[in-house]
Amino acid sequence: MSFLDFTQRFSHTSDYGKSMLWFVKLLMEGALMWPDTKRPKLLIASTIIISFSGIFTWFGILFYILNINDFNKAIYGTCLLALPTMNILKTPLIGYKYKAIKKLLNQIEADFWPYDIVDMETKQEMKYINSLTVGFMLFFYILAQIYYGAFLILPAFLTERALPLPCILPFGWTDKLSYAFIYVLQFICLQFGVAFAVVGIDILTLSLCLCTSNQYRILRKCFLIYNTDDMIQINDRLRTTSKVSMKQYVLEKEYLIRLIKHHNLLLRYTRYMNEVLNPFELGHLVISIMGICLGAFVLSMSDISTFDRILATIYLFGFILQLAIDCIVGTDLHYQATLLPDYVFHSDWKLLNDNHLKKDILFVLQTSQRYPQFTAYNLYELNMSTFLKIQKLAFSVYTLLSNMSKITSKET
Repeated sequence: MSFLDFTQRFSHTSDYGKSMLWFVKLLMEGALMWPDTKRPKLLIASTIIISFSGIFTWFGILFYILNINDFNKAIYGTCLLALPTMNILKTPLIGYKYKAIKKLLNQIEADFWPYDIVDMETKQEMKYINSLTVGFMLFFYILAQIYYGAFLILPAFLTERALPLPCILPFGWTDKLSYAFIYVLQFICLQFGVAFAVVGIDILTLSLCLCTSNQYRILRKCFLIYNTDDMIQINDRLRTTSKVSMKQYVLEKEYLIRLIKHHNLLLRYTRYMNEVLNPFELGHLVISIMGICLGAFVLSMSDISTFDRILATIYLFGFILQLAIDCIVGTDLHYQATLLPDYVFHSDWKLLNDNHLKKDILFVLQTSQRYPQFTAYNLYELNMSTFLKIQKLAFSVYTLLSNMSKITSKET
């Protein structure tokens, strides 16, 4: 799919939604891992190559850790081990789940309501949120490029041959051919596997959740104008995008059926999104705990250079941002859904003359209290409460490592 085709296919979602998806597409296209079913062989081949580079790099760092006697250096190596671990845990899943991810994108394209049907105030709110989100995406990507770029460029300024990441292998790698081969594998692991594929899937998760929470914003406003003059205009607009004709119903019932169907669609979409992203999010939790506690420990070391301290700061900040992405959008999705019953209740349904429609509204009030949650295998919910719990756990692990480091230094 060309970039122009992609733009045209998402044009009905308005600039607020498609600009986020544009960014994700361009990012994941850098690693040839955009989940496009028209070229599955290329995607699978890219997945295999990038995954192999991650596994090779992972074992190289692991052997380095096992052969280091210094506790602080071993922890530093373990800290860097989180980078290929992200590659190994997430990159193969992109190839395995590409059809399901594609289905999620197709549902946004085909079933989500256009953003321009709501009032100007709501559009301005979504535009503001979109601007913040795109700015955050760009900042997150630039931060990742600075961090990984520093590792990839640093060997060029050293007098001896060195690799971007510490590595011990059972064979010599200092000759030109072996060194070039291993350097290319680590480059693929860091640049394509982590900076493009892993960061891409994190931002894709943000985009999918934000598009869903925006649909709740639209749905709330559409419920609020029920049985008003504005309802006629919105219903006419929805008729042009609907695949099913409902002209056999009176206007109030037709409009209500559209609202109920869209609410059920969003509930089904959220459940399916959880099913698709479950393995990504479970691995994400493990990596976040590992990255935050180890990054904080490395940052607290007194015997590291200023350059390494800057990299450790970016490392720690990056993992915190990576976890915050899912927790913030998960919280926003749940919050926007919890506002729906209030908007239904405060609409003008009490002025209806049809008692059957009033009973239907009461049923909607009950069903609208089914709030979606962004979870991982229902083991934990992705919200700010979970974010704080992980920070506490990471700090506890950091404290344990600090105490172990002090004991080790006294023994030596």
